[in-house]
Amino acid sequence: MDENNLLLEAQELINNKKLDDAEEILKQIIFFNSKNIQALKLLSILYYEQNNIDFALNLLERIVIINPENDEIYNLIGVILGKSNKHYEAEKYFKKALKLKPDSKEYIKNYALSLTFQNKVEEAVNTYKKLLNEYPDDPVIWNDFGYLLQNICFYKEAKECFERAISIDYNFALAHWNLSLVLLRDKDFQNGFVEYEWGFNCGHRTIRKFSKPRWNGEELHNKVLLVTHEQGFGDFIFFSRYLKYLKEMGIYFILEVPKELFFLYKTAEGITDLVIMEDNAAEPKIHYDYYLPIASLPFALNMFDSTNLPEPIKFEDYNKQEDGIYRVGICWKGSQLHRSDLYRSIQIEKFDILFDTPGIVFYALSKNITQDESIYLFKNRFNTEIQFANDFLATYYLLTDLDLVITVDTAVAHLAGSMGKAVWLLLQYNSDWRWFNDTRITKWYPNTKIYKQNVGENWDNVLDRVKNDFQRMFGAI
Repeated sequence: MDENNLLLEAQELINNKKLDDAEEILKQIIFFNSKNIQALKLLSILYYEQNNIDFALNLLERIVIINPENDEIYNLIGVILGKSNKHYEAEKYFKKALKLKPDSKEYIKNYALSLTFQNKVEEAVNTYKKLLNEYPDDPVIWNDFGYLLQNICFYKEAKECFERAISIDYNFALAHWNLSLVLLRDKDFQNGFVEYEWGFNCGHRTIRKFSKPRWNGEELHNKVLLVTHEQGFGDFIFFSRYLKYLKEMGIYFILEVPKELFFLYKTAEGITDLVIMEDNAAEPKIHYDYYLPIASLPFALNMFDSTNLPEPIKFEDYNKQEDGIYRVGICWKGSQLHRSDLYRSIQIEKFDILFDTPGIVFYALSKNITQDESIYLFKNRFNTEIQFANDFLATYYLLTDLDLVITVDTAVAHLAGSMGKAVWLLLQYNSDWRWFNDTRITKWYPNTKIYKQNVGENWDNVLDRVKNDFQRMFGAI
C-alpha cells in the first residue's frame, strides 16, 4: 500500500467535499499504520468539518502522544477548542505551541485571541501591542486588537483599529463587519448598514443560493419580492419592523420564516403571505422575481434615520387573564452556541433575591434547561411549561399572561418587546449594537427598561438594581 498516494487521494477528495470517501481512505491508512501523523491530522480536520469535535480532538491528542514536539498540532487543538468556546483550554495549548516555537506570529495571534475571549484584558492588550510593534502592517492583528477594544467598550479606539485594517487590506471582510457594529452602535446608520453587508463575506451572515437576483432597492413593477430568513430568531423579529415600508411602497412580498416562527407570523399585522423555510435552507419552491435577506431591509430601503426608528412588528391582540395573580417570567440564558453567550447568560441561582416575594408566580422562559436547573426550578415552584413550547406562537401565548418579563438579550426580549410587554432587559457591558450605549431605555421597544453592566461590573450588582425596582413594584422582599 502506497500511503503517500492514498494521502494525496484523500486530500483531493476533501478538497472536492467528498468527505465520506476521504474518511474511508484515511481509516484504511491508519488501520495499517496507526502512527501515520498526516493521516491522523487529515482525519481530525475532516471530523471537525463534520462537527465531530470530540473525535477530532481525540485524534489530535494521539498525534501529540506520538510526537510531543509537534507545535502545529498543539496550535490546531487550540484553534478547535477556541471555536468550541473552550477558550481556557485553548490558551493552554497555544502556550504549548509557543513553548516550542516562541516567535510564531500565528501562534501569538491565536494566543491573544484566547485571552480576549476570556476577558484577560491587560495581558491581551500587552500581547497585541507587542505584535503591532513588530508587525504594523498586518491587518488581522489590527482587527483582532480592535475586537478586544470593542469588547471593553473602547469604541473610538476600536473603530480606528478596524479602519486601519481596512486601509491595509480593503477586502478584509471581517474588519468591515466589525466596523459596522461600532458605527451602528454610534447610531451612524448611513455608513453602518453599508458595512453590515460585508457580513456575507466573513461568515457572520449566511450566504444562500437563489436562482433570482437580489433586490437592492430599485423600483419593482408587478414583481414578487421574497424576503428571506437569516440570523437568529431575535434578529428576525427585530428586523421585521422594516417590512411595513415594503407595503407602503406597494411592493408585494412573500416572507420566508423558519417553522418555529410560522404560526406566530400568521398573526402578524401586515403580513399576508408566508412560506416556511426548508430545513436545509434550500431555495423555496415558489414563484418570485427578486429576493432580499431580512436584515438587509434597512440597506435596500435606504432607511438610515436613527432618530425616528420604526415601531416593532405587531402580533394579534390577546387578552391577559385577570385573576389577581402577578406573573413574572425570567429568561436567564440563550443558546450556548452564541459567540457572546459567555457574557450574556446568568446563572438562575443569582435571581434568588426575587423569589421570596409573596403573591407572585414565576415562569421559566429559558429552554434547554439542564438537570440541575430543572431541580432548582422545581424547588422554587417555577412554572416550566415553556419547555413544551415547540414554536414561538406557544411562547407568545405564554408571554401574554405575564405582567413582567426579566430577560437577557435573547429572542424572548424581542418577542416580548414587540408585544409591548413590560420588559426588564439585562445587558452585559459589551452588549449588542442595537442597544446603542443606552443604559435605561431603548427606542426600539418603548416598554423595555435596560439594566446594563458597567465595564468590569458583575451580574450581582446589576441584579441588586433589579431587586430594588422589583421591591418598589411588587412590595418588600
